[in-house]
Amino acid sequence: MLAANHLCFSPDSYRIAVAHYGGVTLCATRSADATPVPLACPGSHLSVTWSPNARFVLSAMQEDCLRGWRLEDNDDLVMSGYATKVTSWSWFNGGRYLATSGSNCAPCWPFKGRKGPRACAPETPGDNQSALVTAVAGDPAHPILGIGYDDGQVTVADIQSGQEVIIKPPGDGAVTSMAWSPNSAWLAFGTDKGFTGLFPVSG
Repeated sequence: MLAANHLCFSPDSYRIAVAHYGGVTLCATRSADATPVPLACPGSHLSVTWSPNARFVLSAMQEDCLRGWRLEDNDDLVMSGYATKVTSWSWFNGGRYLATSGSNCAPCWPFKGRKGPRACAPETPGDNQSALVTAVAGDPAHPILGIGYDDGQVTVADIQSGQEVIIKPPGDGAVTSMAWSPNSAWLAFGTDKGFTGLFPVSG
């Protein structure tokens, strides 16, 4: 039996994706007799997420990359180019993008089309040559992203217009957590030194 590193419910709660060494396994929640569906991939898979439309399952690995599967045909995806392993991610803009940590910017992989991010480069807001992104949180309904760095800076970026605003300068510890309110009005963030902030986004 494999030890689970992380699990995530599907959007309709009828399935669970379980990340473990060697891949991800999908399990039904409504039938104890249903056969689990393995999504095999060598290596240690540390966390897992479903796309909001339930068409894709993505895992963050011990290595500096993401792996994924398009469930309708089991097409596998590799998203690489990170400076370190991905520890924070966020679906935003109605599930059209998945933003991630792990680089000097916040790679935002497109999931707007049938193929998802296959053969597509990510948007790269928040480029910062002196710090790494450690936390991300996206506006659920709009192409607006909160980006936190290991030097304490917090930036809000509009990936559609390209506009970026620093709402907190460096200092007070690395940003370790971020959350966007469901009504898109507030962005909250916290650091590993206990500093917290709440930023009004819409007025």
